[in-house]
Amino acid sequence: MKIVHINLCARLNPAEGAYCKQRAGLEKLFWSDHLYPEKPDTASDPPQVRDAKLQAYRNVKAALQLEWIHMLESWTVLLIRRALEKAIKIDREKNAVTDLYLVTLPESYWCDTEPPGRLHIDPAGRAISDYHNPLYETSVADLLFYRTGEGTLSGLSAANIAIFAGTIWWKSTNAAGQDTIYNTAPVFHNSACQFLWDKQLLSKVDGLGSDAQNRKLHKWFDARNTAFSQAGLPAAANIEQINDNAMKFIQLQRRGFISPLTARLNHHALPQFNLTTASFSLSIGLDICKDFIGAVSHQLLPAPPHIQVVLSNGVAFRNPVSFYATAFLFVCDMAEACLTTAAVDPSSDKSIAVQLNTTNSARPLADTIFLISPQLDLV
Repeated sequence: MKIVHINLCARLNPAEGAYCKQRAGLEKLFWSDHLYPEKPDTASDPPQVRDAKLQAYRNVKAALQLEWIHMLESWTVLLIRRALEKAIKIDREKNAVTDLYLVTLPESYWCDTEPPGRLHIDPAGRAISDYHNPLYETSVADLLFYRTGEGTLSGLSAANIAIFAGTIWWKSTNAAGQDTIYNTAPVFHNSACQFLWDKQLLSKVDGLGSDAQNRKLHKWFDARNTAFSQAGLPAAANIEQINDNAMKFIQLQRRGFISPLTARLNHHALPQFNLTTASFSLSIGLDICKDFIGAVSHQLLPAPPHIQVVLSNGVAFRNPVSFYATAFLFVCDMAEACLTTAAVDPSSDKSIAVQLNTTNSARPLADTIFLISPQLDLV
């Protein structure tokens, strides 16, 4: 079978400049006719008044998030469609037939938007770096499960088009009002979201910043500490400890810590699924950035899948134990666009084929943009 990997990281790489300008322009356009809702000061309000004010604020913010996500999704679908048209044109010129177009977006693609230049300030009056507001669960559920038709990721995906849509930075709120933040990777195939997986290990660039800069690490820690303590692990007080516990939890429980949304589609809490059509079935493993470095797939999966997909924002090709696939490793990295085994760049006519051996830690060529796979055994 023939697989074409369409990797949009080169178009989205901040170092390239083009993505920054386009994305910044998109956000500037959005905020040109929207007002940012400031969180109300409720310190002196009685509970009933406080709750009413906060709920009104959340309602306005939720509506803005939906508008922003719909706008970003439509723009993203346009980028993917252009790349697909380029790949299909190449096929037609070569009189070739592709069994699967595998599209990847990088980590940290979906999060809440704020007006350009808005800063987050810590208690000491310093600007917080690497902080991003998470989306609400309702906004994420809308993107994953309820958006269909023209201009949507679900509508663009098909039997021969699988879209690994980067990751979503969002929070779930339980009945007690406790927030838990997740970094979730969705996969769209055959006109629906078919698979979800959550990042297991936290990085300082994911969206919460460093320990010294913010007060919101508890939104990653609390629910995980509860689950990890039930597995006999001590409470964590910093990023290194929570990541250490996450790895021990994986080794003890043989499953990952997953979100309520992910549990809808990933009943085994494992980073692998079968992508199946009438013509073939492929096993695909999925790692997100730091999880790849930590070899999470290798820890959880009893056998390597056909293909390993890595969505990242600054991962390097190191730790050969992290490579875990029988056929191919596909990487989409926001920070280092060259770290990919195969891609189609819609702005280029150049095509080079390269294969990365799963035990070889050498980087592929920086100008790798197109790949035709060898025959894979059909399952």
